[in-house]
Amino acid sequence: MQVTYPSSFNSISTQWTYLEWNDFLHQTVPMWDGANPSLLGQFKHVVDLLREQEREISQLAYGAEVLAKFPADPANPLFYYQREAYLEAHNQVEFWKLLPGGAEYLQGKGNLLDLAVGLKQWMEGRPEVLALKNLLITKKRLTRLPFEIGLCSQLESVTILKTPITTLPAELANFSSLKYLYISHAPLRQLCPGFGQLQALEKLHIAHTELENIDPVGELMNLRQLNLTGNRIERVPPSLASIRLELLFLDNNAISELPDAFFEQPWLECLGLSNNHLTEISERISQMVRLQRLFLGKNGLTTLPAKLKTMQALATIDITENRFEQLPFCLGSIPALTHLTFRGNAAAQKPAFLNHVWTDIT
Repeated sequence: MQVTYPSSFNSISTQWTYLEWNDFLHQTVPMWDGANPSLLGQFKHVVDLLREQEREISQLAYGAEVLAKFPADPANPLFYYQREAYLEAHNQVEFWKLLPGGAEYLQGKGNLLDLAVGLKQWMEGRPEVLALKNLLITKKRLTRLPFEIGLCSQLESVTILKTPITTLPAELANFSSLKYLYISHAPLRQLCPGFGQLQALEKLHIAHTELENIDPVGELMNLRQLNLTGNRIERVPPSLASIRLELLFLDNNAISELPDAFFEQPWLECLGLSNNHLTEISERISQMVRLQRLFLGKNGLTTLPAKLKTMQALATIDITENRFEQLPFCLGSIPALTHLTFRGNAAAQKPAFLNHVWTDIT
């Protein structure tokens, strides 16, 4: 069978477009049939698998070498599995180095990728590893957490910072003692299956990632602090209102509206919604009776709900860079209001009814 490669194909990089991958697979699918039934089905799914794998490999310092070593082969899907095996071994070794005594054990060993299969047995023989409480992953070369992390079942805190992890392992859902999860500046796209089982979780910080769907977060009944700043969230699930959140930050996303049930959070003390696409705030916000700080900067607001004046605890409001031509009169009637920031609006003058409030208009 004669296959025509896309013009952009070469031995070093296969950063093809969707259409190029689609064309490649249309020509090769008869050869993949039977040999690789798990990858058959809709072409888009297959394309997404290949492109995601390629994207993950490109995060490695030597990614081009890996792609060159296992080039896309129109006659055999083996290259996909070879790349997967390499990624799995690479991540096992990188994770191994993070564990107590891991880097020392691996020092001087031959081909580390050949040693990767021994990670599970090594961990099982180290009580200090199995009893690990805190895991810190900062600026490492991990692209995924290996399944062996499930052996660290007593973890209470996991921090992942500036590390190119794209997915979370299903084993994470079994961490019944996990109270704190911090992920920032990582290309994470989705939460792991069973994420809602993390019922001990009290603080969740997932910021500056590619996360879109946060539905499972609404199942975390003991969560008190939630920071989802700087992701790709467009829809806020009503189930967030079922959690007794005290702090909630949804800044720097793509949220254009909030469900009515969202405002049924009487325990919330701080709410961040800056830099979204909101054009109005519901009068239902008055149900947030403990709210003290409200951040609404960089949206498209032209007015505020009159019921803000009934919110007895509200002390700080930020409406920077919206579309206010004049400040709502209700602001002057909020009993506890002491700080108001409204720079970057057409309403450049401080009205007399706000003389008792510290304001920032510059």
